[in-house]
Amino acid sequence: MASSCTVQAALPSRRRHGPFYAPPVPLEHLHVLDLLELTGSQPKAARALAMHQSTVCRSAALMGEQFRLQQGRGASVCRYGSNESLRQLRLAYRAHRLMGGQLRIATDPLHQPLLAGMLNVQAVPPRIRPSQEWAQLLSQALIDGAIVSSWCHPLVLALEPTQLERCDHGAAGNLAVAAGEPSARRSRRFRSPQGAAAPPPCHTTAA
Repeated sequence: MASSCTVQAALPSRRRHGPFYAPPVPLEHLHVLDLLELTGSQPKAARALAMHQSTVCRSAALMGEQFRLQQGRGASVCRYGSNESLRQLRLAYRAHRLMGGQLRIATDPLHQPLLAGMLNVQAVPPRIRPSQEWAQLLSQALIDGAIVSSWCHPLVLALEPTQLERCDHGAAGNLAVAAGEPSARRSRRFRSPQGAAAPPPCHTTAA
């Protein structure tokens, strides 16, 4: 069983990084499990979290035991299991991030440079995903937003409302993100939970 102090020592420290957001102690193991889900493997999660792979394994095992998670065979999202209690805990973690002025925004490798240097964005390793997976990650509160391209996802805005539960979308442009109706022109899209604060304007111009 991974102790909280072991996980806490491996997570970003406020003392080392100034005012940067860090997950509260009761949610540290959830943070590890989330990064495990988002990266797809223990070695990748360990690199993203800057901790030993065995610590990731113990945190995942602890969460699986305490929340009675059953691994979803063949699932592309929530492969390590999910249920309503875990989803509610993730929603609480999302609320805590937003309260701390942080957003967990994910994207693919092509658009990852758009998030470089944004201090209020919680880093998530980039991955290429189909539109449906982005919607599932949002609805499960694993991420707070996603930046995708309508060139790569021409049907991303045509999903059924039930597939985008609690989500909204808008044109990102130069990352001066605002929720609202999409424009007719093809552009990058930012999709976020309704009511979530958008990142501040970024002066990096989209290619």
